[in-house]
Amino acid sequence: MFDGNGVIRSARQVLTEDNIHRLVPRKTTREETRNLLGRPGDVYQMNGSEAWEWRFKPLGFAPEILVVYFGADGLVNRVTRVPESFGGGRTGRR
Repeated sequence: MFDGNGVIRSARQVLTEDNIHRLVPRKTTREETRNLLGRPGDVYQMNGSEAWEWRFKPLGFAPEILVVYFGADGLVNRVTRVPESFGGGRTGRR
């Protein structure tokens, strides 16, 4: 959180298992996703969908990539997680 002078006064982790489980396909919007998980690390178009990616370590040591796909209606289509060793490059836009 920022104070009136733009100085960070507190921070909290929002990329959590609980927040990931709150994503509901065909119901959760882009805005709700951003509010739940924070700004994605990468955003790109893939097979007619928009995909948002976050890299994180849910267990503290094994890096994963969380990918949330949105349809043309702006709603979550699906959510996938893959070990980072299987993930692609960082070629999206932010």
